[in-house]
Amino acid sequence: KKANINLTQNAINAYVITSLMSPAMTFIISASNIAIVWFGAHLIAGSLMPVGNLLSFITYATQMLFSFMQLSMIFVVVPRAQASAQRIQQVLDIKDTINDPIKPKKLDPIDDLKFSHVDFTFSGSSKKVLDDINFEIHKGQTLAIIGGTGSGKSSLINFVPRLFDVAGGKVLINGDDVSDFSQSDLHKHISFTSQKSFLFEGTVRGNLKYGNSQASEQDMNRALEIAQANSFIQEQGGLDAPVEQGGNNFSGGQIQRLSIARAVIKRADIYIFDDTFSALDFKTDANLRQALSEDKKIKNAIKIIVAQRVSTVADADQILVLEDGKISGLGTHQELLKNNSIYKEIVDSQLHKNDILAKSGGKIYA
Repeated sequence: KKANINLTQNAINAYVITSLMSPAMTFIISASNIAIVWFGAHLIAGSLMPVGNLLSFITYATQMLFSFMQLSMIFVVVPRAQASAQRIQQVLDIKDTINDPIKPKKLDPIDDLKFSHVDFTFSGSSKKVLDDINFEIHKGQTLAIIGGTGSGKSSLINFVPRLFDVAGGKVLINGDDVSDFSQSDLHKHISFTSQKSFLFEGTVRGNLKYGNSQASEQDMNRALEIAQANSFIQEQGGLDAPVEQGGNNFSGGQIQRLSIARAVIKRADIYIFDDTFSALDFKTDANLRQALSEDKKIKNAIKIIVAQRVSTVADADQILVLEDGKISGLGTHQELLKNNSIYKEIVDSQLHKNDILAKSGGKIYA
């Protein structure tokens, strides 16, 4: 609160001074021109100076005063640039805390992933973001993670590719700690789709190449088909359809589907989808998940889906319910619906029982 009050007051003072500078300089220029014309008119009237000299004098004076006006703006810009430069330097000076081991182990195809008593706390905070997380998932299975905003879902999955290191406990792949492998070797086996989908300027083909630089045109079309993106991409020109920076020429759901296509085109042992189904309608969501389960290579991989919607996670082999960084429940949809009050609340808050029974044949509430 104190820092915000100081920042607010400094900003107010700076903007008041800045806003006064322009009218003040305009007043000085106008007053100077009036004075020049006043005295110049008397000199001209007394035949002591030609009219051309007066006009030249006004022009030179105006240019000089405008230069001073621009110079005054530097005093506003320089402190900002100085503060920004210091912050940039601080970021550049930060040393990596996630380092490869001196003698990394070779990572074989991944058969299982295990979290053993995992804790995590952000630097400078006393509150645990995650506390005693335990679960195990095997090749060919799907783990869904659901929970409220800020419950630690994204933080949890960031440990798998070592975007963060755990504060306590272990993340094990094939029985070995993820920190025993080099990051490059680890990342070769993992395909990660982040919560904020982003597309690079260029073409659809170029964006898919980021997922797999060796992908054939057939692979790309298959990835688009799985991600339910084939129809609208064909309408816009196929694989060579243009993509603006950030994917601004596509809707939110289309961006998510293209980012999913970029993820599934990579042949990995672990696929992580961090809330990448949120902008999809229910039908597209269901078709996409069905396509993922039917693809032979993806079917045999470990799949981790972070989602807010019950309909997205209901078919998973295991559903992990997070609340305030702790596991509230772990099991199938039917098990949690019977035994976990928090999961039942999430279901009730999102779905009207009668409507869902009609649409799913009783599947959600089975």
